[in-house]
Amino acid sequence: MPLNLIEETVFPICHFGMVGALADAKRLLGSGFFLNHEGLFITAGHVAQAFGNTRPGIFFKPDPVGDPLLNRVAWVGEFELGPSDLAVGRVSVGAHTFFDCVGSVEGMWADVVACGYAESAVLLGNGRFRSPIRGLKGHVQRTISEGLDDDLPVAGKVYELSFPIPKGMSGSPLYRVANNQLQLLGVCVASRSAEMVDFEDTTVDDDGRHYSERKVRIEQYGIATAIETALDWTPRMLGRPIRELIVAG
Repeated sequence: MPLNLIEETVFPICHFGMVGALADAKRLLGSGFFLNHEGLFITAGHVAQAFGNTRPGIFFKPDPVGDPLLNRVAWVGEFELGPSDLAVGRVSVGAHTFFDCVGSVEGMWADVVACGYAESAVLLGNGRFRSPIRGLKGHVQRTISEGLDDDLPVAGKVYELSFPIPKGMSGSPLYRVANNQLQLLGVCVASRSAEMVDFEDTTVDDDGRHYSERKVRIEQYGIATAIETALDWTPRMLGRPIRELIVAG
């Protein structure tokens, strides 16, 4: 997908302060992406839970080709938490492009892409906001169905990814290109890490002094909720199941 099309669809979600009539981004909460032209978007449930009592907003680019530095603010009008750490919301603007269809992956090694707004790449505050979008590319390490891994942070079908999800990219879309279609696969919700001891040894010299050597390997990977988990969810604010609203194709 060309960069300008991604930036019309995927956006950062922020808490704002007001400087006169201007919105001043104060805190990046996460990422989100449009599902249709009517301003419906999806993000991670824990991102929506961070909205609190302060009305959040999104930064979107009305003309990413002609004026790539121009950002506009749209306030989140309503939102609702859903299953498997997902949430939907609505703003008064909608995307010009979105995904062609919903896809699904079984097993391992499918090539996938995620994109969003990592906290480490965003400059905000003092009237400034720079939001270079970050793309991640890798593969599905395994597909996990509910009940097969009790340590997962979410229920339902999830994808374990070969790359971690940086802070700020929760709520980003996971997708792939297949059969000349842009397939939405899931929503990035978490990262996991594991510390593995590769080698450990302790020796004692003739004077009774202990010497230890320990080599540790850190494994990191991402978790995305499969979008098919939410297709039958009917948010009260919408009155229709997600599958009827999510894409055009």
